[in-house]
Amino acid sequence: PKLPRPEVGTVPTDAVFGVQKIFHPVMNKPRDPERLQRVIQRIQKYAYTEGVRIGQFLRDFDLTNCGRLAEASFRRCLDMVGVGEAGTRRYNLTTEEVDDLVDAYRDPLDPSRCLYKMFEDDIEAVFTKKGLERLPDYVVDCPPTEVVDLPRRGNMFGSLPEDRVVACEDVLRMVKDKIARSGMNLLPDFNDYDKARNGHVTRNQFRQVLKLNCILLTDEQIYALEQRYLDELGFNYFQFMKEADPYPEPQPLYEEMLKGKIKLNSREFKMPVQPCERDIVAILAKIKKQLICYRIRLSQFLAQYDPHRQLVISRDNFVRGVDEKLQLTPTEKETIMEVFASPTRPHCVEYQRFCNTVDEAFFQQNLERAPLLQLLQHVACHDGDHNFLNFEERQQVTLALESLAARPTEALIDIFQAIDKHNCGSINRSEFLRALTILCLHTAVTSTQLDALEKCFAVPRGMRSELDYRGFINALAIVRQNWKAKRI
Repeated sequence: PKLPRPEVGTVPTDAVFGVQKIFHPVMNKPRDPERLQRVIQRIQKYAYTEGVRIGQFLRDFDLTNCGRLAEASFRRCLDMVGVGEAGTRRYNLTTEEVDDLVDAYRDPLDPSRCLYKMFEDDIEAVFTKKGLERLPDYVVDCPPTEVVDLPRRGNMFGSLPEDRVVACEDVLRMVKDKIARSGMNLLPDFNDYDKARNGHVTRNQFRQVLKLNCILLTDEQIYALEQRYLDELGFNYFQFMKEADPYPEPQPLYEEMLKGKIKLNSREFKMPVQPCERDIVAILAKIKKQLICYRIRLSQFLAQYDPHRQLVISRDNFVRGVDEKLQLTPTEKETIMEVFASPTRPHCVEYQRFCNTVDEAFFQQNLERAPLLQLLQHVACHDGDHNFLNFEERQQVTLALESLAARPTEALIDIFQAIDKHNCGSINRSEFLRALTILCLHTAVTSTQLDALEKCFAVPRGMRSELDYRGFINALAIVRQNWKAKRI
């Protein structure tokens, strides 16, 4: 007599016959239908990974644009998308899952139709959120984490008992050590079997790859690995190689180049702080020199930030109002703001007191109280640490000037001015030597004396140092005047 066999199709064969060595599709356990929420997540993952827009398939069947489709048309659209009963092998749904999906989106007013607009909105949520124009501060999670971390169908590793999980971890650690010691690469062998390039091979092919690379495991150990990486498409060797032979994923070079470019454009190039930048006397002398050269009245720039005539302005406005021609460094500006800070308002600067101090280069304050005082014109000085000379260098400069002053140098100023195209009063070393060569004066000085002259009359010009030929001509004139005075 024919007896009922309820265990057929419900009990796995390995639970009855032990570890499998022969694999036939009839021995595979039928797939259980998944919950509706999990089905929707799988369709979302399929749409995100394959770049499929569901609405493009559904709108063609809605001629009246009412947002509803007949049940047969809805099922046909699912097949066209690739997730229906006749969909691709990777994402096809069972009959029960399609029925649940149709029942979930059935129109309550017309049971023969389905609300495909609602279905489209639920699937498109993996790309963006509908109605973002009303939520400007909403942060979109694209794609959602639960969709990215969704395990493949057919993988039962999450439901295994604890002892099977521990056994699988031990086998994986053993294989990882074997690969690390031998330096082998299993990926080319897997690629030879994976003709479809979907990251999966059959169970027989996985065992052959292990044998080809002399990774000898028992049937129980191989079965433990299969329980971890097996799904409905076969053995997932992509995930297996990622864990057994981890290799850092190469990052696109464009991202590193873009980060370096952003860092380069946003970086502030700060020069090392010099001691003179903390000396207020040297800073004021520098400002007075610039005021005389460019004829700047600082009070005209700073007074516009004081509409109430309180004679103080904020530090930000002070930095904004200081003319760029003064060529002040951030450290020098900070030193000035500390010296001329208001006693009652530390965050403000007494700009009027600062302007009166630097305007002494043009006139003296309160002259009505000293009518017999004789004023002296402020002389701009270019001296600094860059042209400080020691005793030996001063001797070399003296010898060089005396040697050059003994020769005719009346035409030297015309040659310097012809070389100085910008009329800035300074030239570089090669141009200075060329001017001396034109008048055959280069033989009157040695290379050591030339270096000393370059350092003595050096002036900073941008990021380089040039030679002040006007000061050099004046020095030669002073030497000649001293000789004439001695003769008299």
